[in-house]
Amino acid sequence: MDPFSRTYYRGILKKFDIKSDRIPIELLRDYLNTRYDDIHLISPSQFEHIVRDVFSDFYQCEVKYFKGKTYSRDGGIDLIMLQTEKGPKAIQVKRRSYSEKGEPVNIIREFLGAIFLQNYKCGIFVTTGHFTKYSERTAITASEKGVKIELVDVRGFKEILNETCQATTFINAYLGAIRELYQKNSMLDL
Repeated sequence: MDPFSRTYYRGILKKFDIKSDRIPIELLRDYLNTRYDDIHLISPSQFEHIVRDVFSDFYQCEVKYFKGKTYSRDGGIDLIMLQTEKGPKAIQVKRRSYSEKGEPVNIIREFLGAIFLQNYKCGIFVTTGHFTKYSERTAITASEKGVKIELVDVRGFKEILNETCQATTFINAYLGAIRELYQKNSMLDL
């Protein structure tokens, strides 16, 4: 077995503060995949990082910060998803302290305004809360008028996170098997 494999590395115990911005995103993703209720404890900037990383994997495209950095005065757009069929997508990220918080309709309208002012045609609004029925209706109305907005609430993001973590686990297992075969073949060649 390769002593530097990912599995071995994960076995090392280390204490960390979930609220810290210094936790590596990959480690935080793995942690949230097993303890998702703690998503409300991470910082808003860490949530932006996680959304960027997860969406990049899930949609298999590049996701950048709108103003080149996280948690800046972004005018209502936090991230930009590139290389999509309909052009770039604007992404707004809201980390709430608890999931009972419903995103009010005015937040969706502000996001629509930001999309319009920046000449985007579609967007994704991600929250660790949920959406009120008025917010959902506003997103449907906007889509009917040509500006498609996807709403991703706390449950929807959990599904996306789980799917990307499962894919990563599968890929790592596959790469581990290839590495093991390579090592066995290397030993035979000696």
